[in-house]
Amino acid sequence: MKWLDEFKIALIEENDTKISSLLSSMPSFNTIEENQEAMALIDQARKTYILKKNRLAKQMQQLEKSRKFLLSSENKTKHPKLDIHS
Repeated sequence: MKWLDEFKIALIEENDTKISSLLSSMPSFNTIEENQEAMALIDQARKTYILKKNRLAKQMQQLEKSRKFLLSSENKTKHPKLDIHS
């Protein structure tokens, strides 16, 4: 299978490992059209990674907000211990 075809499949499947592997073993292309197609596919992969990164950043922010909320509500629900032996 040609490199371009394998890269297309990896991109469709969002197979990060395969994309990385293919980028590491990128061949020289014989035609300008193949070179342009490879550049377009790599640009699409870059855009996909940017979207994933942004989604992950939002999820991390939501997790941090939830963690802070739980910490603050935990502090409010703690009651001082009563010393009934005095």
